[in-house]
Formats: sequence, structure tokens, C-alpha cells
Amino acid sequence: MSKDVAALKSRYLNDPPEVQIGGLASQLSRLGWFLKRSTDIEKLQPIIRESKYFTEWAADQASPDVQGVLAEIQLELAMLERQMTRGESPRGYIEHADSRAAQLLRLAGLRDD
Repeated sequence: MSKDVAALKSRYLNDPPEVQIGGLASQLSRLGWFLKRSTDIEKLQPIIRESKYFTEWAADQASPDVQGVLAEIQLELAMLERQMTRGESPRGYIEHADSRAAQLLRLAGLRDD
């Protein structure tokens, strides 16, 4: 693990679980926003990679229900990355990223709609 990743992990894990989940939700919304504007995997890969880290790190303190959702999100991110590496369009993931972000906010108690 690089020093940058270790520092990011340390900062991320210092937050309470609901803030960690909120950070991941924000990251997924950010990914959706960028996907609307670019499909360049080189530009998007850092966001995807960081999002995968967040899903892994948040799982330790999450409830079993949230852990299941985090595992699904991590798989979806890996599939998105693979799809984009193959040159396939990620357009179908844009709305999905936003719906996953909203789902996470509800699970963390940060949104109640």
C-alpha cells in the first residue's frame, strides 16, 4: 500500500461509520457526474479505485445489511472498470451510481426519503 493510500485510509477510518458511508455515497455521485462528461478510463480510474477502497474500508464497521450492499457496489465498480477498459460504454452506470448513492445515504441514516 502506497503512502498516499495509507494516509487516505487512516483519514477515512477516523470518521464514524455513517460519515464513511456518506463519503462513499458522495464518491459514487461524483463518479456518475464524471461519467456524464467523459468515458476516458485514465481520468476515471482513480475515482473508481478510491471508491473500491471505500467500500472495503467501510465494511468492517458496517451492519450485515450494509456490508451486503457494499459488496455489491464493489463488484459493480470492478465490472464498470473492466467494461471501460474494454472500450465499452459506461452510460448505463450513470443513473445507477446516483441510485446507489441515495441508497447508501438512506442506510447510513443521512437521508430519509
